[in-house]
Amino acid sequence: MRLEVSNQTAVAIEFESFELNRERVVQPGQKVAVYLSGLGPGRYEFFDDFHPERKACWSSSEAGVIQTLLITWRETLEPR
Repeated sequence: MRLEVSNQTAVAIEFESFELNRERVVQPGQKVAVYLSGLGPGRYEFFDDFHPERKACWSSSEAGVIQTLLITWRETLEPR
């Protein structure tokens, strides 16, 4: 599975998830891919470690169904 993390804010963010065991710094205007494997059904939380008040989550009811998840950071977070 691939997460595409896009930063459309004016400052750097650090995508971080304890459940996914991933963290990546994303500069303003940049997009990065975060690759995951072996995810089962569940709820996965993530946040901007540089701005911890910005947090969100996504849930998957079936393993392997989602191939790509797009996450766009703006002044407010908008998972798609």
